[in-house]
Amino acid sequence: MALSRQNLPQLAGTDAVLAGTHGAYTIVDATEPTLVIVATGSEVELAVNAAALLPAYRVRVVSAPCLDLFLQQDAAYRASVIPAGVPVLSVEAGVRTKQKGNWTGII
Repeated sequence: MALSRQNLPQLAGTDAVLAGTHGAYTIVDATEPTLVIVATGSEVELAVNAAALLPAYRVRVVSAPCLDLFLQQDAAYRASVIPAGVPVLSVEAGVRTKQKGNWTGII
C-alpha cells in the first residue's frame, strides 16, 4: 500500500506487484528508448506528462518506489528496465541520493 497526502491519480500501467517485489518497473515503454526518466512518488505523473511532451525522443518512464529493492534484482531485470547506454534523467522532489546517482551518473 502506498499512501500520500496529495490528491494523486491512479496512473495507467501502475503495477503494485512489481513495485513491491522488484522496486522499479516500466510504466511507459518505448521501443529502443533514447531517454529513460526514473521517478518516484508523485513525480511519476510529472515524468509521464514530460514524456508525452518529448515526441522527438523515444522515452521510457520508470516508476521506482524502492531503489534499494531494485538494486537487489538480477542484472538482466535491471537492464530490462534501465538499458545500458541510454541517458537517464532522475526526477524526485528535493532529494539527491547515492542510489539515484548509480543510474544517472550524479552523486
